[in-house]
Amino acid sequence: MDTSVSESNILQAMQDAANFIDSKATAVRTDPREEVIIRYTHGAGRFSQDKKFISLKMFMFKMNGEPDGWHEGVWEANFSDPSEVLKQPSPPSGAMNKPEGPVPELNPLAYTKGIWAFGDDSVIYAVGPALSHLTLLDDNSNIFFVTTSQIITGGEGKYKGARGLKTSLGSTWNDRNIFTATGQVTFRAKTIDTFRIVRADDVA
Repeated sequence: MDTSVSESNILQAMQDAANFIDSKATAVRTDPREEVIIRYTHGAGRFSQDKKFISLKMFMFKMNGEPDGWHEGVWEANFSDPSEVLKQPSPPSGAMNKPEGPVPELNPLAYTKGIWAFGDDSVIYAVGPALSHLTLLDDNSNIFFVTTSQIITGGEGKYKGARGLKTSLGSTWNDRNIFTATGQVTFRAKTIDTFRIVRADDVA
């Protein structure tokens, strides 16, 4: 299936968003010491034989398409039954505009760790849980979605001793169920990564 048009539109929308954020930086930032970075990655994932782990090897890009380093990481399953990734929570109930519950409780189906090495040789490390969801499509193919919520644990170069949070939103389309397939399973993957960072010099 040719996805060049849709990918072009997505990249343009991402660039427009990046330009908007740059133009409104004083409004977006809560403090000038907080640094916000957005990147996207393309690459490949590989399952361990027991399907408990996924390793990622990704090329990283700025929002304008300029190459900016690489990303590697590991996903560890927090479930034993593959059907867990097919489950969808019920819609939330109650008020959405008041500071009150109930709020649904979701157990993370995986845990993650990763390194993001930028083109200027600076590095960020992060760890955290991941929500993971497999959606079956009407032609028997599927899309595997993963979103991570990670704590920055430091880094190298200008990010040595940095603090903050990092999120990632990724997906991969496959013509078979990658959790029940036999043998070595690999797949192509894409992510959008957002970093909110305070560098070491600004940390008390």
